[in-house]
Amino acid sequence: MKPGGFIVVSQLARYEFVILIRQDVLTSHVSELQESFKTAIEGQGGQVVSVEYCGLLGLAYPVKRNNRAHFIIFDVETKPGALEELERKLRVSEDVIRFLNIRVEEFGQKPSVLAKSHANREQFGKAQFRQDSSARTSVSTSRASGGASSSSAGVTSSSGTSSGATSGDALVSSDDKVKDASDGAASTHKETI
Repeated sequence: MKPGGFIVVSQLARYEFVILIRQDVLTSHVSELQESFKTAIEGQGGQVVSVEYCGLLGLAYPVKRNNRAHFIIFDVETKPGALEELERKLRVSEDVIRFLNIRVEEFGQKPSVLAKSHANREQFGKAQFRQDSSARTSVSTSRASGGASSSSAGVTSSSGTSSGATSGDALVSSDDKVKDASDGAASTHKETI
């Protein structure tokens, strides 16, 4: 190094782009959009280090009438002023509902937290679906065997109101107790969402 000279570590800056694409866009079209964004970055002299599709995830609040969005994360190394073309393309695209560009010192670990949560939700959803379907089968079997008579009985809820109900019907009171009209017994009511 010459006296009075500068040490140039890297002229490329690191950026992380998070792009949200409308919920009604097909996954195949999302892949096409990914490629067009990647081409725009490389056309400006940038380098795409990694691209991560995190899936169709729920949003905290509606954005342009979308409750969910496809999340894509780009890790990019480029000159500081070279991202205007990509940002213009993102603003013009009807499929992009929101994007965020952040300059970072180092790229985060992969897979990202978003991708991990998406994978966990898919696994939990499959297990929950299996559990719910088996619960529905047992409930429908018990209703088929126990609810044959159609006589009506007066049932009083915990608030003191009375109503007519057929056997097998249940009323839910404010303290989450269920009274069955056929035998009057109370049981705890839990609802899974």
